[in-house]
Amino acid sequence: MAWPAWGTRAVAAGGSVLAGAVSGVVTNVVSDRPSLPWIVALAVLVVLMVGLQVLLTVLDHRGAASPPGVGGVSVGGSSSGSIRTDVAGVRRVPGRRTSSGAGSVQIGGDSRASIRTRVRDVEEG
Repeated sequence: MAWPAWGTRAVAAGGSVLAGAVSGVVTNVVSDRPSLPWIVALAVLVVLMVGLQVLLTVLDHRGAASPPGVGGVSVGGSSSGSIRTDVAGVRRVPGRRTSSGAGSVQIGGDSRASIRTRVRDVEEG
């Protein structure tokens, strides 16, 4: 069975939450009774949390791609604004639908607004 696409992100996010909670406890111990082992543990947790946040940032931008076709739009992460495409003078094959090509939209994350595409054939002008 293959690892789900969201699996790495879920593990990194869960690890970040866990490391944050543990670092709060370790910070308390360091504040009350500072000692070298606890200070080292706190430093390791901080490095771990930074690493997990970098990983999450990289995973957010992993879907970035070049535009899918003439007049196309590509968003690497999530989109919160409306997206419109209007392409004219493109030869279309009647009855054929496609998710790539002229005027298409690719979003690597979530879309929270409307997406409207309009592709007019050469004869439509």
